[in-house]
Amino acid sequence: MADFYTILTDYGQQALADVLISGKQVVISHLGAGDGGGSSYEPTEDQTQLRNEIWRGDLNDLRSDEDETGNIVAEAVIPVEAAPAGGWYIREVGLYDQSGGLFAVGKYPLTFQPDLSLGSGKQIYIKIVVEVGNVDAVQLIIDHSLVLADKQYVEDLVNNKAAELEGLIGEKVTEIYDTYSATDGSQKVGFDSSTVYDELKSLARAYPFINQSKILIAAHRGMMYPYFETAQISYAICDADILEVDVQVTSDGVPVCYHDDDLSTKTTLTGAVSDFTFSQIREAKFLRLIGTKYENLVKIPTFEEFCREAMRRGKAISPEFKRYRTTADIKLMVDVVKKYHLEERCVWASFIFGDLRELRKYDKLSGAALQVDSYSAIYDEWFPELAYVLGRGYISGSLKFWNNENARIPTFKEMGLGLIVWTVDSAVDKLKVQQYGVNIIITNNALSGVN
Repeated sequence: MADFYTILTDYGQQALADVLISGKQVVISHLGAGDGGGSSYEPTEDQTQLRNEIWRGDLNDLRSDEDETGNIVAEAVIPVEAAPAGGWYIREVGLYDQSGGLFAVGKYPLTFQPDLSLGSGKQIYIKIVVEVGNVDAVQLIIDHSLVLADKQYVEDLVNNKAAELEGLIGEKVTEIYDTYSATDGSQKVGFDSSTVYDELKSLARAYPFINQSKILIAAHRGMMYPYFETAQISYAICDADILEVDVQVTSDGVPVCYHDDDLSTKTTLTGAVSDFTFSQIREAKFLRLIGTKYENLVKIPTFEEFCREAMRRGKAISPEFKRYRTTADIKLMVDVVKKYHLEERCVWASFIFGDLRELRKYDKLSGAALQVDSYSAIYDEWFPELAYVLGRGYISGSLKFWNNENARIPTFKEMGLGLIVWTVDSAVDKLKVQQYGVNIIITNNALSGVN
């Protein structure tokens, strides 16, 4: 027998046998992990519990094993906060059905999870394989976004999508991007939008990235009420499809979430985010409050904390390049999104078109939204480039912009551009922009009933 393995318990074997009688699949819902009481041991079929369970949580994935017929693969993520003081060693794992019965038990390779008091914490990704014989007897998880995604699962998903994009558009996009863009990401002289139209219009139609059947709601700065805008607690509770946030960079290169140019408007500091180090920013607190209960208690979150929360909740994100030291900081922000594998659930936004060109040096999968408030002749060049060169493009227009320019919407859609509107808070305006056919509505409230 292998050194580390997982076996069905007596309870698990009986549960599978009962499927033949009842016809109802076994529902495995949780994974538990323990320290074995301080030492490793050989699991036995008569076990009804782990020797010393430390953590139990929802499964992230339960699927059939592509390499071995009759096996199932279970995955879960043990969060940082699960570690007891001083950390712990994982030696045993178990799978539980929805009634709490121990379906399978396993001997796990000795794995240490530190706690934050040791200076750093980390998530632990658990993956186990169980031989069940008849995979059809077990209800598999269809929604892989239920908890946290296993790193390899997400990497495979992203890589497969990237390969799909490459097959459809990749070579042509690269060719045209090299033709019309300078090495610094700026546009070369002689950009001819009609050429790009002709070469890529058919490909854009073949891969419509705006294909959702409903309008998505984006929470403007976390939808704020009743908490503080861009505060972590707002993003943890707001009811929206997409979390919208403004990102700035501190003087020592840490992306944080804050909207205004001057910190004094809403915090205990005075000056720009870029004037302070991260440690100084971390000492700042929001001044806005509910009554007096939360005054001076809520800190400015980092962009990493924001992305971690989005991943935990299975939310899409829409970060805006708000303020940074140099365009090189764009890579800092993009790297955070990549760390949490959110690229395909992300739409970056900026009023500066050069930011979106810079974005594409590091990220080909996220959406890229140009923010506009009134029409300019330069858009006749930028919008085609956004659609056919940068790709996955959106026009993020103010309500005023779309009210004035709604006659252009068929052209934008023909180009394959997605449509975003900000900021819509009234029922009347909501109804109006729905008729325009926008894809995303940015709002300060829940806008219930949007379909």
